[in-house]
Amino acid sequence: MNRVTDFFLTFFLTGLAYFASAQCPTLIWQDEFDGTTLDLTKWDIQTGDGCDIGLCGWGNNELEWYRAENAVVADGTLSIIAKQEEFGGKRYTSARIRTLGKADWTYGRFEASIKLPQGRGMWPAFWMLSTSEPYGTWPQSGELDIMELVGHEPATIHGTLHYGNAWPNNQSTGAQYELLDGIFNDDFHEFAVEWEEDEIRWYV
Repeated sequence: MNRVTDFFLTFFLTGLAYFASAQCPTLIWQDEFDGTTLDLTKWDIQTGDGCDIGLCGWGNNELEWYRAENAVVADGTLSIIAKQEEFGGKRYTSARIRTLGKADWTYGRFEASIKLPQGRGMWPAFWMLSTSEPYGTWPQSGELDIMELVGHEPATIHGTLHYGNAWPNNQSTGAQYELLDGIFNDDFHEFAVEWEEDEIRWYV
């Protein structure tokens, strides 16, 4: 993807995120979730099922309704909780947060310490989208998936770039990483990308 644009983080299901520059060791943004509520100067909470922005099911046929109440901050941890409950005409709820309009970056190191859920139907992700879509709608302005896990494969995570022409003629490039022992629900793991002008590197 030979295009330069600002990106914001979208983060949902569980985690702790911070940013450090790959070119300079100075930390320029972080959230250690050391309070009792989500810091709304850093995060925007998305709610609903996406239909209000013309993206029902958030583009992935998601079955949940996102609620602010499902993002809980306590003891230095952000817990994003998926529940089987009726709300908004959906049978499940969860939470979805992003930095759009509050913290946007081009290049650097993006890292989160996350303990992932397991179970069929779960799809936690730590990812980045273009702030202003200067090259067109998804995925023409790019999407950088730092980490995604499909719940029925609890030992495997995926890192993917989405780009190219508008859907359904879009393209993607990615790879997966599988733990040699245990699953990603056993403990917190660090997930990161280092994004430079001509290269993106993924780390677990």
